Amino acid sequence: MSLFLKQFSTHSEYDTYINGSDAILPNVSICTTEGDVHYNPYAEPIETRVVAKFNVDDTSGPTQIMGENADSLFSAIEIDGVEQPSVVSAYTFSTEGEHTVKYTLTNPTSIGEYAFYSCYSLTSVVIPDSVTSIGDDAFNGSYFENCTIGNGITSIGNQAFFNNSYLNSVTIMATTPPSICSDYCNFGGEMSTPTIYVPSASVETYKAASGWSSYADYIEPIS
Repeated sequence: MSLFLKQFSTHSEYDTYINGSDAILPNVSICTTEGDVHYNPYAEPIETRVVAKFNVDDTSGPTQIMGENADSLFSAIEIDGVEQPSVVSAYTFSTEGEHTVKYTLTNPTSIGEYAFYSCYSLTSVVIPDSVTSIGDDAFNGSYFENCTIGNGITSIGNQAFFNNSYLNSVTIMATTPPSICSDYCNFGGEMSTPTIYVPSASVETYKAASGWSSYADYIEPIS
């Protein structure tokens, strides 16, 4: 039995409310007939945090886990399942190998400029559906291998994923191509370009979209 939360007269009124605010409503669904929003206690909560993997090979000193001076972009961080008492740009891990860091965004719809600039130990990133924009140079110079971007993304900033010759795949769940700059400096490095996976029904749309046409040879359907 769902619990009534809030009633909207129309679906567009609901869309305006959701898109016009930074509020995240977990476990919420919209009834297709009345336009009501209901809470489902059995639904999986919406993930609103950026999830990153780090490969640590040196425990003698701190590993950079976010861009310098980017701590204001995050309200909390969790490292290997433990919520940290403060948000810091670097962290000293106690063991080598893979570690998971989850970041709670100060603005849940945006990853700001230089958020993960030059995080050399970063190996993969998952960006949640709540994020609609990724700022300029957000991941510039970070040496991770793959990235998944949620279906809410509408814009990707200049050089957001550039200067990363290790990046071999980017998966974008959005059916509508997000806006990107038109020059050839968004993904990968000067001598390498990753495979960009998009929803199968949107492959040709991406290839023809402004900015994305430069990557047409690298765009493939999500299998």
